[in-house]
Amino acid sequence: MQCPCCNSEFTSTIDLEYQYCPSCGRVLRDCDLLEIVWKSGLCGFRNRAGAMVTPFKYDDSFYRFHYGFTSIILKSKKNLLDELGHEVFPFYYDNIEYFKEGLCKVTLNAAWGMIDLKGNVVIPIIYQDIYAFSDDLAAVCLGYKYGFIDRGGTLVIPCIYEHAFAFSEGLAAVQLNGKFGYIDQKGDTVIPFDYAHTICFYKGLATVKVGEKYGGIDRYNNEVIPIVYDYFLRLRNDIIDVRYVKWRGFLNLKGEVVEVPKSIIDIIREDNTVIDDIFVDKFLDFKKQHADFFRRTGYTVFEEFPNELLGVSKDNKVGIIDYDCNIVIPVMYDNLDYSYGSYISAQKGGKFGAIDKQNNVIIPFEYDSIFDTYNQGFRVLKDGLFGCIDITNQAFIPLMYDSVEFFDECNLVQVTYQGKIGFVNRKNEVIIPFIYDEAEKEQFEFGVLWVKRDSSWFLIDRLGREICEDEHFTVEAEEYDDDYDDYYYEVGDSLRDL
Repeated sequence: MQCPCCNSEFTSTIDLEYQYCPSCGRVLRDCDLLEIVWKSGLCGFRNRAGAMVTPFKYDDSFYRFHYGFTSIILKSKKNLLDELGHEVFPFYYDNIEYFKEGLCKVTLNAAWGMIDLKGNVVIPIIYQDIYAFSDDLAAVCLGYKYGFIDRGGTLVIPCIYEHAFAFSEGLAAVQLNGKFGYIDQKGDTVIPFDYAHTICFYKGLATVKVGEKYGGIDRYNNEVIPIVYDYFLRLRNDIIDVRYVKWRGFLNLKGEVVEVPKSIIDIIREDNTVIDDIFVDKFLDFKKQHADFFRRTGYTVFEEFPNELLGVSKDNKVGIIDYDCNIVIPVMYDNLDYSYGSYISAQKGGKFGAIDKQNNVIIPFEYDSIFDTYNQGFRVLKDGLFGCIDITNQAFIPLMYDSVEFFDECNLVQVTYQGKIGFVNRKNEVIIPFIYDEAEKEQFEFGVLWVKRDSSWFLIDRLGREICEDEHFTVEAEEYDDDYDDYYYEVGDSLRDL
C-alpha cells in the first residue's frame, strides 16, 4: 500500500477497518479494495496484491471510496469508479459533488440535477443549485430562488425563498425578504421570519442571530440560550464556545456554564494542526537518491505540486517532474500555476495561456493574465479588460469589464463596468444593474450581499432587490473578517454535525 502523505510503501492489514501509515502515522482510508497510485502526473488504481486494475489515465481522483465508489477526472469531465475498477458511466458531466442513496448530484453546462448509478436522469438537470435529500425533501434553486422537491422531482414547496438550508428534525431554515425563519414540510411557517441568520436544528437546538448577537432556540421558538452572545460556536461534543463582552467560556445545550480544564481549552478551540517535516524529509531523501539527475540537469526544485509532482526551475524557466525524475512538463515556461483540475495555467514569452498534463496547449498564449475559476472556465485579462473563457477559448463573458471577481454558487458573476459594480450570469445577461460603487468581498453566502451606492450600504438579494439600508455599515478588514469567520465556521461545524 502507498501512503499519499509521505509516499512510503507498506503492507496493509486487511482485517483492520482503517489503515495507518507506519512512517508518518496518518489514518489513510477505510479498507478499500482499490488504492490510488500516481505516475507522471496521472493516476490509476491497483488492488491489494499490487496489480494495476486501471491504466494511469486519470487526471485526478477523490482518493477515498465512498459507498463503494470514488470520483475520477479526465479532461475536466467527471465520472465514478467502482471497487472493481469499472467506470460507471461515460465522462460527460462537469462535476459530481456527492454520491448518496443511489443518486449523484451532477452539473452540466452550469445546471445541476441528479442521476442514478446507471446514468439515468432522476432529477432534471435544470437547477442553479440542488442539495442532498433530507427528510425526503431536497432544496433547489431555480431563478435565483429556493424551494424544495420530493424524490420524484416534483416541486412541493415553491421557489420563493432567497436561501434555504436542508430539513432537519422536521424543519428547514429559509430566508424571505432578508430575514430567516423556519418552515415545515408542507411549506407552512412554523417559526416567524425574525432572525438575521439561522441554521439547522440539531438535538433540538438551533443557533439564531438577532442584530449582532447570537443565541439558541427550540422548535417552538423559545429562547433556550439567550440571544446576548457576541460569539457562538457549537462544538462536536455538545458544548458551545461563547463570548459575552470580555467573558469567554463554554455552555451546554441548556445554556448552563460548563467548566473545562484550562489544559485542554486550546485543544478544544483549535484544529490542533501541527506543522510537520514529512515533505522536508521526503524531499531530502529524494534529492539524495537522485543526486546524479540534479547534477546533470542543473534543476532546482522550487515547489511540490499535487498528484506527486514537483516544480523545477533552471535559468529562470520552470517545468514539472515526477518522483521518478520523468519530465512531465518541459522546463520552458516563465511561470506555472498548477490547478486542481485537468489544466495548468502557464506563462511564456510574457503572455499567459493553459496547458494540459501532456503539455498540449489548451488556451493559446495571448492573455496578459489568466486565473482558474474551479471548473467554471478561466478568468482572463487582455488589453486591460477582463472576461471569462471556456476550455475551447470561447468567451462566455466578453472581455469588456474592468474586473471579474467571482462566480456565485448560482453562477452569478460580479463584474465592474465603467467603474460601477453589477452582476451578470454565464450568458452575460445583466441580473443586477451596474449602479454600485463597492461590494463586500464575500459571495452571496446566505443569499444576500452588502453593496455600496452613493455613500450608503445596502443588503441586496440575488435579484438585486435592496432589502435594507445601513448607513453605519462599514467593511473593516480585520474586525469584520473575524466576525464573519466566526459565523462561517459556526455554520460549517453545525452542518457537518448533521
